[in-house]
Amino acid sequence: MSVRFGYGNYCDNKDASTYTTPMDEQLDCPNAEIAVINPDGDLVEWDDWGDTVKGWMKPNEVMDVMCQVQVL
Repeated sequence: MSVRFGYGNYCDNKDASTYTTPMDEQLDCPNAEIAVINPDGDLVEWDDWGDTVKGWMKPNEVMDVMCQVQVL
């Protein structure tokens, strides 16, 4: 599982500038982007459109997905 919350990811830090904002200031974020890779190495699709990342996930939502995928 991938959990990202920095510049360019689907989260509140998405538009933070890597050129004007030190990286240590981007370590706080109320949400994150996640992706899940199945045992075959393929990204899991979240919807009928084929989206493989899910953004603006709250910490409890991230943890719920982590608990679900731990058995894969």
